[in-house]
Amino acid sequence: MIAVIIVVFSLLLFEWIVPILEKNNQDLSNLLSFSNKFSE
Repeated sequence: MIAVIIVVFSLLLFEWIVPILEKNNQDLSNLLSFSNKFSE
């Protein structure tokens, strides 16, 4: 039962995160490149 709740919750979370990532895709790319530079 707990596994079902976790799956449903993660699906809802995924549905919520994806549009945000698409909207902030440019910002995300900049952040990734920045973190890559920072980690080197």
